[in-house]
Amino acid sequence: MEIKPIVVGQLGANCYLVIDQSTREAAVIDPGDEPDVIARVIEDNDALLKHILLTHGHSDHSFAAGELQQKFPGVKLLMHELDLPQLHDETGLVELFYDVSRYIEPTLGEFLNHGDVIALGETELRVIHTPGHTPGGVCFVSGKTCFTGDTLFEGSIGRTDFMGGSAETLLESIHDRLLTLPDDTVIYPGHGPSSTIGAERRMNPWIRG
Repeated sequence: MEIKPIVVGQLGANCYLVIDQSTREAAVIDPGDEPDVIARVIEDNDALLKHILLTHGHSDHSFAAGELQQKFPGVKLLMHELDLPQLHDETGLVELFYDVSRYIEPTLGEFLNHGDVIALGETELRVIHTPGHTPGGVCFVSGKTCFTGDTLFEGSIGRTDFMGGSAETLLESIHDRLLTLPDDTVIYPGHGPSSTIGAERRMNPWIRG
């Protein structure tokens, strides 16, 4: 599996292009902005875009999904059903940070549930439902790799003061569903640098102990 990180938008959100090395089938995780940049990375890597995957529905992770679908017709958008309200800017971020005149409503494909497996050629991404930052927040795990969205960061965790957020629920998700992964699992968060589960278990002040 190849991973191409792309930092997009004024909020510096991490978008990831995930490519199966054998078939070049690919998914874009969290296309928050700059669809032209994302499209160029897809084309430069000879990737065959199959899915757009959302770890959650906040605009800094989803705003460019509709434009990407326009550029790559037939690509499915997959997300958890509980985060549908987040696509309609309950956080108020859109008008502050985005050119709303270019927004294209994405076409929904399938809803994701805990335990679902998304296939990209020989690569499989397992869905872990991790509510707390948002009700429908999910992470994607493939082998020793985990895309954590805004659930878990290097040295921090997702904020819980937006609609549907819950600090108690978020910490339960992290302890029960992420810290059970092997320590050498690399996490690719929605903002900031990558880390490992082991490093966060030992050093993250929000979850340590």
